[in-house]
Amino acid sequence: MSPEFWADAYRVFSGALDQAPEARAAFVDRETAGRDDLRREVRALVDAHDASRDFLAPPTPPARAQGRGGDEHSPAAAADDATLAAGTLAGPWRLLERIGEGGMGQVFRAERADGAYAQHVAVKLTRLSLLDRDLARRFRAERAILAGLNHANVVRLLDGGTLAGGQAWLAMELVPGRPVTRAADEDRLPLEHRLRLFRDACAAVHHAHQHGVVHRDLKPGNVLLGDDGVVKVVDFGVAKLLAPADGDGTRTGASPAPLTPNYASPEQLRGLAATTASDVYSLGVLLYELVSGAKPYETTGRPLDEVLQIVLEREPPRPSAAPGPGGQPAGRDWPRRSDLDAIVLKAMAKAPERRYAAASELAGDVGRYLDARPVQAREPSFAYVATRLVRRHAVAFGAAGVALVAVLAGLGVSVRQTRVAERERARAEARLAEVRQLANTLVFKVHDAVEPLSGSTPVRETIVKEALGYLERLSAEPGDDPTVRLELAEAYTRIGRVQGDPQRPNLGDRAGAIASFLRASALAAPLAGHADRAVQVSALRSIGTADAALSAVYAVQGQRDQARAAARDAVTRAERVAALLPDDDGARRGQATAYFTLALTVSGTPEAIETWTKSGAIFEALLAAAPADLTRMRNVALVAKYLAGEYEVAGHIDDAERETRRALDLDEQRLGRQPARTTVMFDVSNDLTSLASLVTARGHAESARPLLQRALDLRERMVSADPKDVLAPAKVGSVQWRLADNAIRRGDLADA
Repeated sequence: MSPEFWADAYRVFSGALDQAPEARAAFVDRETAGRDDLRREVRALVDAHDASRDFLAPPTPPARAQGRGGDEHSPAAAADDATLAAGTLAGPWRLLERIGEGGMGQVFRAERADGAYAQHVAVKLTRLSLLDRDLARRFRAERAILAGLNHANVVRLLDGGTLAGGQAWLAMELVPGRPVTRAADEDRLPLEHRLRLFRDACAAVHHAHQHGVVHRDLKPGNVLLGDDGVVKVVDFGVAKLLAPADGDGTRTGASPAPLTPNYASPEQLRGLAATTASDVYSLGVLLYELVSGAKPYETTGRPLDEVLQIVLEREPPRPSAAPGPGGQPAGRDWPRRSDLDAIVLKAMAKAPERRYAAASELAGDVGRYLDARPVQAREPSFAYVATRLVRRHAVAFGAAGVALVAVLAGLGVSVRQTRVAERERARAEARLAEVRQLANTLVFKVHDAVEPLSGSTPVRETIVKEALGYLERLSAEPGDDPTVRLELAEAYTRIGRVQGDPQRPNLGDRAGAIASFLRASALAAPLAGHADRAVQVSALRSIGTADAALSAVYAVQGQRDQARAAARDAVTRAERVAALLPDDDGARRGQATAYFTLALTVSGTPEAIETWTKSGAIFEALLAAAPADLTRMRNVALVAKYLAGEYEVAGHIDDAERETRRALDLDEQRLGRQPARTTVMFDVSNDLTSLASLVTARGHAESARPLLQRALDLRERMVSADPKDVLAPAKVGSVQWRLADNAIRRGDLADA
């Protein structure tokens, strides 16, 4: 059957799934009028879809018993608590030695085991099992976000996956170093040096916040001073990634997300969602300990109710008054110690709205302290500002006393005006933050929580409408804040996917999806030429994502011209990102994916071969840089298959056979590495049947027979591996049909 046949089958099948179950048969009959073969194929797909709705869902685990020993003997718990031996493989990494252990799991030093290249990493083996399908999907999504963080003071997440028992693992950059507080004390670093190290940590946290990632567990053990003198923040977002499925919502104290009580914010200890303000609080605790050498509270080993009382109700002593060496106050020699006290205590305020609004603001105030300028943590009184000015410019003020009086008089008026403006700005920002939080809760949390539930479509539709209302209020005047614009663009893209993205469960509202994707592009568009390269890249990626989603919606509606135009726009954005980040694999992968999307929309035209070739060339280059990477192998093989199909339609059989053999070679390598994986078996069997078809077209039916026989063997193995897969027998039957046709061509009617 031709590519056009399968394109029509996919279009009708996708449309049928958008209908009510009782209306699907009539829809299929109407859309396939006069084409019996197409109607039979689509009906079979719909029947298979309905029959297989729940077979992959894992059994519901028993409720965790409350109190001591609830399920400590369950298989999952045993797997979580197991200590793995050196030499165990986690993906391509071989564990060498355990170098740490905490509440989330164990950390090993590991080396690359597949010989692709030499590298040592830190592998965290978590206590999280990913046997649940929805949890595994969320884990992969969060892991992709974390892997996108790129900052000099952030430890990069390099890889991740699961062990055979479902236990999750993460491979990270290995940083030889010590917790920053311990290193500062052991090396007797002066106060100024400690504060500059702290500002680097704040810069890392702010970078993550700009990309929508909250750390949730900032503490000295996660802020390391490397042997090279560079601060590195580790485990970004891992607490969220390892949290329960409802880890973004309100939790009770009985099931908190992973946290460290000494450094957790009051709202985290209450069981509320962690936010950027929570990270600011933890940075404040870290700063307290870094400058004073003491903790503001000591909660280690105390019962939960006592911890809550200490952190939620008790005000910490000023860091300058904390006991230092010999029992003397730690800050007795600090210059302007009241300023530093104010900075630390503002960051540690009980109420999130009283803290610094961002990690960058906290870093900025530390910078003002280092420069002997007025800090924002203190009320800008006349005397305070005057004192700071005099200290910074003592000689100039001594020589210009008369002018100073005039300056300070004007400054008093300016300070009063500044305080009024600051209060108004704080109120406006608080209102904006509340609406943003509510909209994001609806879009990213509530909807995701109800999506898997049976019969949830009406509820999801209501959630989408409510979230759109809040987003419209926000987007009416998003201002010049890049973070707000990009956050809104991402939210509209998510809304559009829920409304009508044909590549995932949706509400069937194609027009609404198109409007949301266009709105996402419009919000990000003004930032596409931003002076900050990171902002510009984020904007281009956001627009490109919306363009690609638009292309898919247009394609399923049969609007091929619009689909192609949107795909071309996605290519343009991806090329600009690749030009800005020429050495970034993610940017090059995005470029190849954009060409892939465009190639799908121009299938059957003279442009198709050229576009597939461009996509394949980039994927080939990425594979050359990491020849053992299974995902990169599959990408190259997939492009080769599509390209072979275009060559076959164009009558270029030699080229088609060359590309098919290239795909087969790569998929055979994948099968050698993953011999029990049914999806890889299916890929290889497809390659074999395609190659057999090309060989048969040359008149060599006898040579095609062993190819088809091996394809049949693989598909029969798939049935044995997963008897519940209702589609697997049909996959076997299709190869048997091909073998029968081959027998007829060879004249062996009995075999046929």
